[in-house]
Amino acid sequence: TYPPNLLLFGLLPPALALNLSILAKFFLAGLFVYLLLRQLRAGPGAALFGAVAFAWCGFCVAQLRHLNMHDAAIWVPLLLYLLERYRADRRAAWLGWTALGFGLQTLAGHPQISYYTGLLLGVYLLWIELPGVRRAADVAGLAARLGGCLGLGVALGMVQLLPTLELVHWSERAGGVTQDFANEYQYHLPDLLTFLVPFANGDPGQ
Repeated sequence: TYPPNLLLFGLLPPALALNLSILAKFFLAGLFVYLLLRQLRAGPGAALFGAVAFAWCGFCVAQLRHLNMHDAAIWVPLLLYLLERYRADRRAAWLGWTALGFGLQTLAGHPQISYYTGLLLGVYLLWIELPGVRRAADVAGLAARLGGCLGLGVALGMVQLLPTLELVHWSERAGGVTQDFANEYQYHLPDLLTFLVPFANGDPGQ
């Protein structure tokens, strides 16, 4: 149900469609970050650097084998860009485009990424806007507009979410999961050091 895949795999041989979809992911990921950074008044060089850094970051490269996760993740910078455009001129059309973008991300088929994105958009918009808000009613109005926007996006993605929910009932998680399963890939806090010293725990290539 993901429109880009419907287009590519509907018109082209599977191998060619797959290769083009992978190339398109990296291109779109970079393009969306470039647009966001330019909207935030970064220079062309800085925006290009940020675009390359995001498109080829560890997450995007490592998760490429999980096509739906990668498809969903590339929409995050575009959604932030659309919110910034809304903040710039307060035109409701930008919220409409945000809802459409969130719906497309939901159709990519990785609900966890969409869930995290919804939280990010809410926290981002409220964090940026709250210092300039003087009345509680304005905060409520802002939250309602964003909530309606995200709700519309979820509604657009229901054609993907409902079958996914049905599929869960047939998966190994249908009866719940054990604590060991839930913690199987937990992140150890000392490993945060690797953000500053990549080889603190040794060479992953070895």
